[in-house]
Amino acid sequence: MRNKDKIIKDITAITAALSGVPAAVFSSSDRRAEVVLGRTAIGNFLHRELNFKFADLEKYTNRHRTSYNYYYNKHDRQYKFYPEYRHLYDKIVLAYYGNRDNTFTKEEIVTEIITNNIGLNSVNADFKIKFILGGHETNIYCKDLAGTIDKLNTTFLNHDFTFNVSHINSLRYE
Repeated sequence: MRNKDKIIKDITAITAALSGVPAAVFSSSDRRAEVVLGRTAIGNFLHRELNFKFADLEKYTNRHRTSYNYYYNKHDRQYKFYPEYRHLYDKIVLAYYGNRDNTFTKEEIVTEIITNNIGLNSVNADFKIKFILGGHETNIYCKDLAGTIDKLNTTFLNHDFTFNVSHINSLRYE
């Protein structure tokens, strides 16, 4: 079982270091913009990334669970329109996970794969590559394994990704 109190304290400390706001202020009633920004980022990170329930967050912090529900509902709009919030949230994610790459959505990964002609020969494919980038999985079917892996390495050179290979058409060799 996770030590939820320690995780919340660690995320709060990370946010304090990144934002320059003392950690104790996040659980106060202070409503300055930088405090609310950090508090919102902490709540959303804990709920969205680490799957904390609002009731757990209420239990371990000095905020009501409806506050976290409010933060959750505001996240998409704030992330889209407020660069300060997006920057802080992304820095928290990077600080917690290290080099986990969240720069691509699943749709963007598929678009990059199609644009770079990676694994388009799925009809007579001998291999299935389960490509994983930033927590998103995409299946790529190919005949030329080495060529496909080279294209993946070139296309996603500056990103932290992994993949698994399966041989799916072994009957062709019998």
